[in-house]
Amino acid sequence: MTARHHAMLLAGIAVLFGIVAVLAPAMREAAVVVGLFFLFLAGGVLNWDRRGGH
Repeated sequence: MTARHHAMLLAGIAVLFGIVAVLAPAMREAAVVVGLFFLFLAGGVLNWDRRGGH
């Protein structure tokens, strides 16, 4: 898998945690934090790929 595919996978996981945040109010804060983590991680993967010349 390329870095772009990994970033898309991580962004998809972030969206799933966003859905969990909407559907499970008891887990909302944790799901938002974890979802943001995966979203920023996806951005970091894309930035790393761009800077590395891949």
